Amino acid sequence: MKNNFYNKNIREVIIIEEAQYRDSKKISEIDESRFFKSYELEYIQSLIENDLYLNLVAKKENTIIAFIIIQKVLDVSEIITIAVIKNYEGLGICHKLILDAIDRLKKLNVKSITLEVSNTNLRAINLYSKNNFKKKSLRKNYYTDRIGKKTDAYLYEQKL
Repeated sequence: MKNNFYNKNIREVIIIEEAQYRDSKKISEIDESRFFKSYELEYIQSLIENDLYLNLVAKKENTIIAFIIIQKVLDVSEIITIAVIKNYEGLGICHKLILDAIDRLKKLNVKSITLEVSNTNLRAINLYSKNNFKKKSLRKNYYTDRIGKKTDAYLYEQKL
């Protein structure tokens, strides 16, 4: 299933659709460009082929510019990762990916979505808050940054 939306910030139509195996290389490249600890290409390929994951991509003119990977376990899901190419950051594309994913998960009778985010990632925290995720707890020293410093993670949840 494809969903289209017009992004007024870039004056383009963005298509959101389920990721295919052929998309895994571009997803891996975006992931690697945005995160210190990124996922290996083979791992991303395995997630795309696994029915326990919802993998969506956002495309502009047939080019992947963002993605989200969500693990589904019974009636609970977890956002594993979400990223957008730096040039498209702050333009609402990840917001639309989350909304699209929520619609799809509701149809699968998912009751809640969780995620972890570094307490230093203010842009992501704002994104999740905007999408009605609520902070549930703190995980001390959960992440390690590029220079080896430990940072805490917030656990967020949204009831569907």
